[in-house]
Amino acid sequence: MICLTLGPTPARGVSDRVAYFHRSAMTEIGKSKQIFGAPQYQQKSLSSAC
Repeated sequence: MICLTLGPTPARGVSDRVAYFHRSAMTEIGKSKQIFGAPQYQQKSLSSAC
């Protein structure tokens, strides 16, 4: 299943893997724990985007 959301909160609870897009470009993809716990892309903290 693919779930598209404008905020990270819904994705955090239901996703095994996450792709993060910034300005129409995929900037990071990986396991949810890694993306939300220690993101590599530093444009904006995913936890503060809520």
